[in-house]
Amino acid sequence: MMGYTLEYLFVLLSDLHIGTGIPGHGLDDLIARSASGVPVVPSTVVKGAARDALVGAGLTGGLDTVFGKEDGDGGILWFSDAECPDAVIGSRSGVALDEGRSAIRGALLEIGVVRPLVFDIDWRPAVFTGRVEVLPGIPTDSGSDGRRALELAANGLARIETLGSRTTRGFGKVAVAILPSVDGGKEN
Repeated sequence: MMGYTLEYLFVLLSDLHIGTGIPGHGLDDLIARSASGVPVVPSTVVKGAARDALVGAGLTGGLDTVFGKEDGDGGILWFSDAECPDAVIGSRSGVALDEGRSAIRGALLEIGVVRPLVFDIDWRPAVFTGRVEVLPGIPTDSGSDGRRALELAANGLARIETLGSRTTRGFGKVAVAILPSVDGGKEN
């Protein structure tokens, strides 16, 4: 069986908020985390952002096969959550907006964010890592369908400029790096 994997990095350029919609710890909206507490960009967000980036670039051919359909019918790729185990968590305040995007008088909002810089020995950027794989058991033509699907996913990932919510307020700016495949597209 052929094993095709694509690894990617999201390097934060600004604070990131991928919310749960659940308040807690004095915040109005907590950030998404894995079961072990690591901040994540959920796989559905990654997959949707990559697909949206391709649609925005006018590249629509084959998207349903690769990413799946909006009705839930899956594509041939599996996306992991992107994780940042050494993230620095903070909060940002802002004015709460109503449905018409007008400020609500006297209403401040405090949300959890992942900060773009990590300090241990030196300052360095916060980096989320994730991977995309061709689902096992998907019939392919000598793996070429899998390679093409990963190339399309890589193209979409590379076009992502922002993630999460509050991007109009300067949140969620990212740079994307696509890493060489560990298996090189060879048989596992």
